[in-house]
Amino acid sequence: MITTGSPIGRCCNQCLGNRAWFAFRQRNAFQTLLGGVVLGLAISGMHYTGMYATSYYPISMSINIGVPLLSQTVLALSVAAATLAICSIYLFLFSSMLIRES
Repeated sequence: MITTGSPIGRCCNQCLGNRAWFAFRQRNAFQTLLGGVVLGLAISGMHYTGMYATSYYPISMSINIGVPLLSQTVLALSVAAATLAICSIYLFLFSSMLIRES
């Protein structure tokens, strides 16, 4: 059992306090943009590391999957529309936040 009096408990409390300070402190637009770039690079790095570590081997038996529910064009347009919607919502919220700051 980890208590707040133990060294591990004190370390956990310190880390949680630092995390709360970092999460709830005031940031300017540059710091937010820089954080987004760092997060994007981290996600991209994890993705490519996982893809590099993945191995695909052919199988001897054939599997009949059937007809896809969506064509490639419809799927691509759906993903593009969802991405545009999410980015538009974020841009609207971010720009309103910048207007309130000034």
